[in-house]
Amino acid sequence: MQKEAHIFDKAFDLYEKERVALSELGFMLKKIYPQYKPRRYGCKTLGEVYEKLDKYEVIQVEEKGACSIVYKKEK
Repeated sequence: MQKEAHIFDKAFDLYEKERVALSELGFMLKKIYPQYKPRRYGCKTLGEVYEKLDKYEVIQVEEKGACSIVYKKEK
């Protein structure tokens, strides 16, 4: 998974924001890496993939309904 971590970093960085909705990341990943599937990384969801990367934090929030937001952890 670490070999392909740059793909997930790129999807996050394209938004140029401190936090990105998980649904937006999924959309971008499908565009830049069409063969992306969470199962390929031993995960059921995209949120699990970002949590495994250690440099991201996934938080459940109530903005316009329930959704998950991904933050880059402080170093």
